[in-house]
Amino acid sequence: SALTAARQRRAKIVVITAGGALARAARRDRLPLYCYQPTENPSGQPRLGVAYGLMAALACWRRLGLVKVSQVELDQLSN
Repeated sequence: SALTAARQRRAKIVVITAGGALARAARRDRLPLYCYQPTENPSGQPRLGVAYGLMAALACWRRLGLVKVSQVELDQLSN
């Protein structure tokens, strides 16, 4: 639903997901896609997905030049 709303508003879109229907839609529509594999979440707890999503967003924002975070700082956050 967030993707549909973003399209309706003609927003700039970057898709961040662990896969599934959202990743398929992004690939189909050739949207920028950051698809992560939650390998450090063997329990399948959804709350760990928040950290994956935040780190992916931070990496995207860094690459777009929206935030200034060094690679060292990113590495420290992910440990």
